[in-house]
Amino acid sequence: MLLFGLARFRQVDSDWQYLALPGGLLYFVDNHLKICTRHYLIDSDYERISETLQRQLVAEERELTKMKESLRRMEESVLRRLWELGRPGSE
Repeated sequence: MLLFGLARFRQVDSDWQYLALPGGLLYFVDNHLKICTRHYLIDSDYERISETLQRQLVAEERELTKMKESLRRMEESVLRRLWELGRPGSE
């Protein structure tokens, strides 16, 4: 499983191309590389693709942090409710 990747390749008589994969699965079948991913970026400009990939990574990390905080608050709420239900005289 690929968490984050940047590759460079070129076809015969072509310029280098950069392929950015912010997550996916790589595998070989009959000596051919197969890539499964939600999305990818391809560009001939290294700086542009690096900046785009970095922005996407930062945005995904920000969303992950929000999700973790939301889950933590839900867990606290459930634990508080269970504690209240377990107290004598509460129903």
